[in-house]
Amino acid sequence: MLTGLHIKNVAVIDETEIELGAGLNVLTGETGAGKSIVIGSVNMILGERGGKDLVRHGEKSALVQAVFSGCPEQVCALAQELGAECEDGELLLTRQISESGKSTCRAGGVIMTAAAMRELGGLLVDIHGQHDSQALLSPARHIGFLDSFAKERVAPVKEAYQNLYETYRALQKKLQSLTENEAQRKARIELLTFQCDEIAKAQLSAGEEEELEAEEKVLAGAEDILKSLSDAYAVLYEGEFTAYDALSAASRSLSDAADLDARLTQTEAELTDVVYKVGDLASQVRAARDAVEFDPQRLGEVQEQLALLSSLKRKYGASVEEVLAHYDTISAELAAMTDSGEDADSVRARLQACETELTEAAAALTCERIAAKEQMETLMAKELSDLDMEKVAFCVGIEAAPFGKNGADGVEFMISTNPGEPVKPLSKIASGGELSRIMLALKTVLADSDAVGTLIFDEIDTGVSGRAAGKIAAKLCKIAKRKQVICITHLAQIASAADAHYLIEKEVGEDASSTHIRLLDEAQRVEELSRILGGLTVTETTRSHARELLAEAEEMKKGMEYGKGQR
Repeated sequence: MLTGLHIKNVAVIDETEIELGAGLNVLTGETGAGKSIVIGSVNMILGERGGKDLVRHGEKSALVQAVFSGCPEQVCALAQELGAECEDGELLLTRQISESGKSTCRAGGVIMTAAAMRELGGLLVDIHGQHDSQALLSPARHIGFLDSFAKERVAPVKEAYQNLYETYRALQKKLQSLTENEAQRKARIELLTFQCDEIAKAQLSAGEEEELEAEEKVLAGAEDILKSLSDAYAVLYEGEFTAYDALSAASRSLSDAADLDARLTQTEAELTDVVYKVGDLASQVRAARDAVEFDPQRLGEVQEQLALLSSLKRKYGASVEEVLAHYDTISAELAAMTDSGEDADSVRARLQACETELTEAAAALTCERIAAKEQMETLMAKELSDLDMEKVAFCVGIEAAPFGKNGADGVEFMISTNPGEPVKPLSKIASGGELSRIMLALKTVLADSDAVGTLIFDEIDTGVSGRAAGKIAAKLCKIAKRKQVICITHLAQIASAADAHYLIEKEVGEDASSTHIRLLDEAQRVEELSRILGGLTVTETTRSHARELLAEAEEMKKGMEYGKGQR
């Protein structure tokens, strides 16, 4: 439960601190005193949106801190998961907003996101304001109330259904996509198949084009090469008067001269080497000449392959390497489109099987809701009777609906305000005061199924007075037997039932206004109740009436067995 609240520099609140306990905590104050700011501060600490407009004028930042004690195991586990300390079930939440609008959230001293703070806050506090009664006017919200009531039984069945529903929706989307794009998909597969076959058939390899071009040049010039080699060989070695013969004759003549003049020996040796070299070159030319083959068939094959390469490059890339890279890309795409086996027919079959399972899961969920509906109607009848609405018949209508995230049920709360009249949709016939009491009855019924330890009611008394107000006070006391209740009210009947009564008051100075909260003692409570009862004029009569209300409330609470830890 919320045991401490510290608010600093939030709107008109300068700085105030309030210690709260178990039971019914009531806050009252004149209109404009700042009651809504207190609720806004609690919302801030629970991770709701907060802007720079909340920072008190002239200050650099606004600060709200809340201490929760006796936190349930679920809260402690989540806090630890988020890295926050929750020692002995106590958790400190802090929210600071700067004048620039920057917000910082902390839990147990650890900085965290507003979303994480909201998740924690949702397990700690349930705030019910005037606008929340409007949820009863929206049939779409009613299924959530029913499921919360029977959470232990409904939750596992609902989770199983929702898992199937997610699969069902995914298959629906996939089938729609496949159906809408089937023609394009088939055309794409045909195109990719053709391209892959065309490139694969060419049996390409890196560097192939350069090798083919070189081979084509040789094959195409074979006759000219043969003639040139033959002419060269004839000149070197095989002709009528060859270079070899001439050099050999010169070598012999120089040898004779060297025999007579030793100075020519080196020159003669070098010329002899030239003769041998020319002989070797002649042999190489002859071998090259003899190896030349004119193969028109091979030339045609090479030219045909080069033409194919040129065609593939025009379609798929500027080089053979780019064509091969394109082949890898389209092969992977084709494999993804054909190897998955996810065609429209296979998905349709899976969807039909899933729909059968979903129908069974939805039916199981409906059965649980029907059982919960009967129990809720019984408990609501009792709670409404306690709230002076014993003639109101409350009914939970359940009708078949298309598959949705919450099942295949349409749930709507129905009431009859007069005996003998048929029930009609709550949204069409309930007044503001009736809505407030019905919501309070619903909160009472849901209290045991909700693990949240603190309930905050912001002006739950809207539209009610007199006897009905006393009934609401008794109901709040009943809830306070099991939960901590914090209530902002304008009604003396409710304020008189408080276990702790706090006054929210505004002090108006020359330069600024400031709101403070203080716990009232018995005498101060009489004065505040007198103000509520009598407005601006407080008389002994109103004080006497206030004392009577306090005495009646005390007698009422004595008849209730408060739980451990209550005041």
